[in-house]
Amino acid sequence: MKKLTWILISLSGVLVLGGGGGWFLTKAWLEKTLTADSIADQLEKEWNCRAEVKGLSVDLLASPAVVSLEELRLSPRDEEVGKPLSQRKEVTSPGVLIAGGVWTTIRWSDLMRGRLHVEKFTISHLWMREEITPDGRSMMETVFSKPLRPTGTDETPAAMEAVSAAEPAAVPELPKASEPVASEPKASAAKGNETTGGSELPLGLIVDEFSIAKIEGHVLNRQSKTRTALNAQLRLSGIDVDPRDLAHHNRCVVELSGDIDHAARMKVDGETKEVPVGKFAFDGRGTVQPFDVATGDVNPTAVVTMVLKKGSQFGGVTTIGEAAGKDKTFSSIKGNLGIDIDDVKVGGILQNDATAEMRLQNGKVEFVKDLRVEFEDYAVGVRPGSWLNGSADDHEMIIQLVPDEELASKIKTGVASKLGDGLAKTVFSVFADGEGRMVFDFISSDRLSKPKIKLGGQAGAIEQMFKGIGGGLLNQLLKN
Repeated sequence: MKKLTWILISLSGVLVLGGGGGWFLTKAWLEKTLTADSIADQLEKEWNCRAEVKGLSVDLLASPAVVSLEELRLSPRDEEVGKPLSQRKEVTSPGVLIAGGVWTTIRWSDLMRGRLHVEKFTISHLWMREEITPDGRSMMETVFSKPLRPTGTDETPAAMEAVSAAEPAAVPELPKASEPVASEPKASAAKGNETTGGSELPLGLIVDEFSIAKIEGHVLNRQSKTRTALNAQLRLSGIDVDPRDLAHHNRCVVELSGDIDHAARMKVDGETKEVPVGKFAFDGRGTVQPFDVATGDVNPTAVVTMVLKKGSQFGGVTTIGEAAGKDKTFSSIKGNLGIDIDDVKVGGILQNDATAEMRLQNGKVEFVKDLRVEFEDYAVGVRPGSWLNGSADDHEMIIQLVPDEELASKIKTGVASKLGDGLAKTVFSVFADGEGRMVFDFISSDRLSKPKIKLGGQAGAIEQMFKGIGGGLLNQLLKN
């Protein structure tokens, strides 16, 4: 819908420049520009896509003015691009984006103040589909890139043809934009064209309400062998963008809730199969800065407080020993100290509502405050500076594991039986925090679907002792 926002702003510019004759200029401009064919043509010139536009309706005489759209569908580019919509063959691929039930109302009274005032911008259903090829090519990146050849030629790269035809997600029936969705939460937002910087917008932009009542997202990553499904609702409010002063007018408030299912193909009990590794519900609120203040380019940055709901699943499939793989650290600790946590699951079912404060930019989620997550056998603390990127299947998490009483007792029994009570007390002091609780510090990194774990904190110091860096009593102890 970024292009539609740009069209509305351009239309407003015509009205402002036209002064008293603005309506006559607007009528002529609309006859030429704001039609289904012209919108499709603009999108196809801007992006490497095929665009289908259905049910466009414009009523400038209403108060407020109304622009509605039954459906906008973007698909990989094909040989139909450049033809009138009425003469095109049916789209054979499910596409990458479908927006249905788009409804916009505009108040023209603010135009003479140099700003476009959108009262409502609602989308009843937004469906998105992304696929990554085994060599890492993104279908969405290809579709939203600049066209490679003139309009009217087939520009679908060979690598994308295979992706487009493979295992398409179900395409939903979308409601018509005959009226606003009154039962859905209100919201407000503006999204700029990715190739349009804030400094290029002819007017300031204020949006009272923007909402997407239903978002469906599907990501199939053949490179990392993962599959992700998103169901969500989005509400934006207080959108204030002024291209002349992005330092002070470049923000909005975001509210997002929904659930995510994430599965990966992995070996479990000797069998390779698709396994659910994440199924969680979330509810978040925060602020977004749509434009880069220095460059004026569209580059959203958000700071969001997210509540992860009790009962959600985060991992729980792989054990710490399996995640450690060939790393000898854990086997050394077990053999030398009697600490056996190999069979403890990485993650599991969430036992509390966990609140995370995060910064989101370019697909990367960074934790800016401590997060405590409680699982069945232990609690996990995530330290500030930890980050993950689900779409890239990458992460680096600084984690502290605090065993519950049962697991802590099992560990203490193993250490005591290996070393004796006297030396066991020395080991326990190394793995204790300031409150006397047993803690283990780890760093998890590399693929999110198959993490690599190494020791950190006090446990990392012991790892260095295994390498001959440490000394004193513990160094002698580890040699026993």
